Amino acid sequence: MTSEDSRQKSRRRLERRANERRRITHKFGSPAWINAVKQNYLLWPKQDRRVKDNRSQERRRNYRRIKHLAHTASIVKREQLHNLLTEEEKIMLNELMQSE
Repeated sequence: MTSEDSRQKSRRRLERRANERRRITHKFGSPAWINAVKQNYLLWPKQDRRVKDNRSQERRRNYRRIKHLAHTASIVKREQLHNLLTEEEKIMLNELMQSE
C-alpha cells in the first residue's frame, strides 16, 4: 500500500464520517436544505435574541441589591458587637483601660 492509497482511504473515511454526522442530507444551500434548517431552527432561533432585554441591567440590579445587603449586615454586626457586653463589663473595662 502506497502513501497515496492511504491518503485516499483516510479522505474517504473523513468524508463518510462527515456524511454520517449530517442531520440534513440535502445539498448545502439548496432550497430543500434551507427549508429543513428553518423547520429545525438550526440557524434561526425560535425567538429573536436581539429583542430580549440586555442582561446587564439585571446584573446591575443584582449587584446593587447585594451591596445593600452587605452594608445592612455590617450595621447589624456592629450593633450586635456593641451590645455584646453588659454595662458592668463595659465599666470594668473602661476602668482597667484608664488605670493603665
